[in-house]
Amino acid sequence: MTSKAKDLRSLVDVWFYKPAFIWLVLSLIVGIWIRFEWHSPIQSEFAIPHLIHTHTHAALLGWVYLIFSGFTLKTVIPERKATAIAVPMAVGLHLANVGMFIAFSLQGYAFWSILFSSIHLFLTVWLAVVYLFFRKKDAPLLVRNFTGSAWLWLMLSGFGLFALAFTGGMAGQWAQFWLGSYLYLLTNGWILFILIAVGIQHLHVKTDSNKWMNIGFNIMFYSLPGSMISMFYVLDISEKLQWIGWLFNVAFSIGTLMVVIPLIKPALKKTIDKWLVFQGLLFLIVKSVLQIIAFLPFLLYLTSNHHLKVLFLHLFLLGCVTLILIPFASHPPKNKILNALAPVLLLSGVVLMILFMGMMAGLPLFGVFLFLPYQLLMTISGILILAGVIIVSLPR
Repeated sequence: MTSKAKDLRSLVDVWFYKPAFIWLVLSLIVGIWIRFEWHSPIQSEFAIPHLIHTHTHAALLGWVYLIFSGFTLKTVIPERKATAIAVPMAVGLHLANVGMFIAFSLQGYAFWSILFSSIHLFLTVWLAVVYLFFRKKDAPLLVRNFTGSAWLWLMLSGFGLFALAFTGGMAGQWAQFWLGSYLYLLTNGWILFILIAVGIQHLHVKTDSNKWMNIGFNIMFYSLPGSMISMFYVLDISEKLQWIGWLFNVAFSIGTLMVVIPLIKPALKKTIDKWLVFQGLLFLIVKSVLQIIAFLPFLLYLTSNHHLKVLFLHLFLLGCVTLILIPFASHPPKNKILNALAPVLLLSGVVLMILFMGMMAGLPLFGVFLFLPYQLLMTISGILILAGVIIVSLPR
């Protein structure tokens, strides 16, 4: 490794990866607060709808985005260019995130939160343009393909936000369509594509000669736009178009499995960080199968169920994304007890959170009503996750 590469690696670790864990901790704390207040309402200066925006923005633009932007700078952009822009970009992102965290908590969507969100969007475009004109040619081809595609999907997903602004906010069929399209492209395009690139890089998988993984990438890339036909469900499209959208979703999920399954064996190595990645990959397989089922035309109405949407997002962002990113961006604690305890807390908290969300959202669909303190149980699950994250965030 050259001295420039070492300097860049240190910059990314200090300015992107370590601060990302602060945002993950803050996101979890806010999420725990929301769940507990739903269980036991208390007097608070913060409105729950505002805190939900705070929670999601801290998770996506703080935790996830910082890891992915740091990965992009370190992996697919030449060291000299990446080193030159890393610190000013990180400073801008941190200021925007702090501004959003405070503004969303106090006022929800209003002038200041939109201002800081716009600053973050500008920095996102900056990094995407840098990647477009300055790319490493020695990075593995499949890693470059997934990373470049991810930034393309992120840019295209922004059209949903602009369209949402012109449709008058969150009301109406078209507004719901644009919001759904934005979230679909954000999760299945940007996050999923770059998450796979991170997994390939972290597990040191040689992909250039793996035809199945390369074919899988092409299937994912070309079927993703077609799979968005299913988003037109809220506009009362014909059943024929619904089936076409479902077929594209099947192709997309098959392509995902063709890429993910070869990562399973490298993740089976008997190290704690690989073990967490393995669990994240299993959740990713579950997510792909559920997506095929959820977009069946006669089940599309379920995609409008709020609790099911929240369940699916947590399955993906907690079960898949967070379990894969934590070992990638952190260093295991030196203390053997803490080193063994952290993944147990993380995995048990994630599994319980998804289980209780699934019971709350899914059982009533079958006429089963269990009057359990779901919000309290999910609060406890969040505390388990938070404890595990704090342990892995501790300085070595």
